[in-house]
Amino acid sequence: MKRDRKQYLRKWRTENRDKVQASHKKWYDLHRKNYYEKNKEYLLRQHSEWLKTDKGKKHLKRMGERAFQKYPEKFEARSILRHAVRSGKIEKLPCEMCGNNKSQGHHEDYLKPLSVRWLCEKHHKEVHKK
Repeated sequence: MKRDRKQYLRKWRTENRDKVQASHKKWYDLHRKNYYEKNKEYLLRQHSEWLKTDKGKKHLKRMGERAFQKYPEKFEARSILRHAVRSGKIEKLPCEMCGNNKSQGHHEDYLKPLSVRWLCEKHHKEVHKK
């Protein structure tokens, strides 16, 4: 009896692969966020350690190259801004929202590389979420 049920389920799963995958995805989506919140510190520590391995370093390099190929204007704008700050043409200002001295330049338009808003990391992320 048990063997027949196993065979039936195996056959059903192979014939209805899309239903099974949809069901798994639904369950995964429900539980992924909860799992991450419970294990956030551990997962971040594991990821940080993995990035230090040869495989992690290769992955980071590959992702950086892909980003550069996909968005060359971003890299060019950042490079121009970084050079202008180092050479003293532009003064790095505190965050315009909270006054934090650890600020980052936010480009509204990458075609205007020297026109930036100075925002701390927190507010920079908030601006990108909008």
